[in-house]
Amino acid sequence: MRVNSTLKNSLYAMVSYLLLAVLAIVVRRVFLNTLSVELLGYEGLFGNVFALLALADLGIENVILFRLFPAFAKDNKDEINRIMSVYRFLYRIIGFVVLFIGISLLPFLKFIIKDNNYNWSYVYVIFIIQLLMTITSYFLAYKRILFLVNQQEYECIKTDTAVSFVFTGVKLVTLLLLKSYIIYLLCGLGSNLIGNIIIAKKVDTRFDYCNNNNQTSLDDVRSLNIGKDIRNNIIQKVCGTIYGGTDNIVISALLGISYVGLLSNYLLISGHITAFLTKVLKPFQMSIGTYIYSSDQDEGARMFRMFDFISFVIATIVTCCYLCLFNPTIELLFGADYLLADGFVISFCVNQYIAWNHQFLTYYRYSFGRYELDRIPIIFAAVANVILSIVLSKPFGITGVMVGTIIGQIGFWIGRVYVVYTVYMKERVYYYALRQIVRLLVGVCEAFLVMSLCKVIQVSVLGIMLRVIIGVLIPLSINIVLFYKTSEMNSVVIYLKRIKSIVFQKGKIHS
Repeated sequence: MRVNSTLKNSLYAMVSYLLLAVLAIVVRRVFLNTLSVELLGYEGLFGNVFALLALADLGIENVILFRLFPAFAKDNKDEINRIMSVYRFLYRIIGFVVLFIGISLLPFLKFIIKDNNYNWSYVYVIFIIQLLMTITSYFLAYKRILFLVNQQEYECIKTDTAVSFVFTGVKLVTLLLLKSYIIYLLCGLGSNLIGNIIIAKKVDTRFDYCNNNNQTSLDDVRSLNIGKDIRNNIIQKVCGTIYGGTDNIVISALLGISYVGLLSNYLLISGHITAFLTKVLKPFQMSIGTYIYSSDQDEGARMFRMFDFISFVIATIVTCCYLCLFNPTIELLFGADYLLADGFVISFCVNQYIAWNHQFLTYYRYSFGRYELDRIPIIFAAVANVILSIVLSKPFGITGVMVGTIIGQIGFWIGRVYVVYTVYMKERVYYYALRQIVRLLVGVCEAFLVMSLCKVIQVSVLGIMLRVIIGVLIPLSINIVLFYKTSEMNSVVIYLKRIKSIVFQKGKIHS
């Protein structure tokens, strides 16, 4: 793997998201002091609506990514240019389609907002601004994929961080002086637009062989022979979007927009943790994508088991930290009035454990294509998520919605396991399942231990810091002790030594 590039991308991501996470919490605290929590609900609700609108892209990004991996591995510039021309052509069409559908949805907002307290014209303006933020991706942000595949994502991170820092400062001034939610949203639109323009210019300079003046037609799309992949990926895209983009809609329609606002504070924290970890781990996905097409399968299987173990370690740390930190942190930052029930926190943590525990498995799955293989499990996942979320929301409230999400998450996990073990792994899936059962039992014990230790800690800044230490060190230490002699841990040690040698021999990480 291109360890140097992976390390550089991860390092930039860590610094960026630590900075932006702190700024986001400051902005949220000022937001709650100056504006209504219901406005946060609209932001979360419309985010889910636009996630559903994203179905219009038919999962084309995954299909294009799958095609770019071998093209970059062979340094075939003509093929890369051809693929990107088709990508640009399709995304421009999709951008206009999303804009049209979004505008058409305006009259139907009244049916999904249960307790609106604002003038509907004001709500429509909020919706349109957020819609414009979404469609900019289809006209500009698509170019980022070249940096991504070439393992130079740090170029995007540098720009995004600088632009976000500037516009976050503008948001704070806007909230404090003007108390205007519309201008607050326009700052987000400006940040998105300017960041994407700068990155697009960087791509044009770095990959100058990608001719933006190419005239592309439907015949060019057909020549790339991606129709079958798109058709097979549609189900993946639809089910994934339904799974991840309906919770806030269900909560708003059945429980009220204020619950979406309360949930948004939890999602603010978890979202930044997820964004931070994803940016750190995402470069490994690009490495995996190139590695599996250029390495022997036995070595690849060994690497898979190593990454799968790393996923488990990350999952236990994230889960334990959320269990002992979520409500205390929300109470300290925003006040006890913004807390949700402990049952919700537990169910949320279970869902997070499942998601992070097969994070690298997901990276492997999307490196193979063949989207027809896991259609049945993911259809079950999407349908079960929606039905159970609706049914369980009545007796159990927002906790019931999260239980439906957990069932859906399990369906996606099963589907991804099936693909990886069908296409890539020679090992029987029985051994994977056995490892997961053992790890689950260990994770549950770690969670109980962490919760028991944190019960006596007071809610304060010092208490939060102590909970972080406990939430990280306890599961990490137990995992190291219990799995020290396994082949997965041995592979991790070898990989860390390799990283250490690169850092200390060269003094810095080169691309």
